[in-house]
Amino acid sequence: MSRPRVVIKEIDGVPNEPYEILAVDIEDSTQGAVMTALGSRGGLLQAMHPDGKGRVRLDYVIPARGLIDSRPSFRTDHIGTGPAVPRVRPLCACVGPRDLRAVRTV
Repeated sequence: MSRPRVVIKEIDGVPNEPYEILAVDIEDSTQGAVMTALGSRGGLLQAMHPDGKGRVRLDYVIPARGLIDSRPSFRTDHIGTGPAVPRVRPLCACVGPRDLRAVRTV
């Protein structure tokens, strides 16, 4: 079986890729690690909603390729306490190459 890959589509000469809207519900104590991990994968924070009880919901727009192979590292970053729910979004312009060394898990 080959590695998963994202199909890039050219629209008017501009490479476009699929994006997803990612809603993450985590504890306050793991917020920094999760935000760093999603930022290194090209995620853009859209909203932050603290619930006042020690948890926070982060809404990101992130390239689909940023989510490939992200579940193991995400579980480690947030210590397995929060769900991550992606929703598909229309194609958008590419954000550039992704540094695979920065997102590998051990």
